[in-house]
Amino acid sequence: MKKLLFVAAIAVFSLASCKKDTTCTCTTTYTDTEPGYVAEPARTYITTGKKLKKSDAALWCQSSVDTYSHTAYLTPPTSTYYTRTSTSTCELK
Repeated sequence: MKKLLFVAAIAVFSLASCKKDTTCTCTTTYTDTEPGYVAEPARTYITTGKKLKKSDAALWCQSSVDTYSHTAYLTPPTSTYYTRTSTSTCELK
C-alpha cells in the first residue's frame, strides 16, 4: 500500500509542471505636442513565452515595458519645441 501511495505521489508531481506557456499582452500609446500633429493610435501586441516559471514569466513580460521620449525643435516660423512620447504597458495573461 505504501508503495502504491509513493508511486501515485510521484505521478502527481510529475504531471504538475512548474513551467508552462505564458502570454504577455502589451499596449503602446503615443502622445505628441507638435502643433497640428496627430499621434498614432494605440497598438496592442501579444507575445508568447514557452515553458516559463511564473516568476520568470512576470519578469519576461515586464521587460517589454518601455517609455521613449524625443524632444525636437521646430524650425521657423514656429520656433518651438515639441515632444513625442511612446509608452508601453504589459500584462501577464
